[in-house]
Amino acid sequence: MNSKGSKGVVQLAALVGVILFACISTVAQEVTYNSAPGTDFSKFKTYKWVKIEGAENADQILDQQIRQSIDSQLAAKGWTAAQFAFLPP
Repeated sequence: MNSKGSKGVVQLAALVGVILFACISTVAQEVTYNSAPGTDFSKFKTYKWVKIEGAENADQILDQQIRQSIDSQLAAKGWTAAQFAFLPP
């Protein structure tokens, strides 16, 4: 391959890299949270899955996979799923 052709390949690869980086950057999710100031989260050891009215849900299989993954991560940290939500004293 001549130097002119290899220069074009390098430029094309660089362009594809920049485009991929731009696409990945724009797909990132925004995460927000809300908690009362001074809340001691070390007292919480249970959690409960709840449905949020008006929220867009994943399909049933994907939803189950996400929940199982989160359940296993929380169980590894000592958390347990609760049937009812309890607040610590």
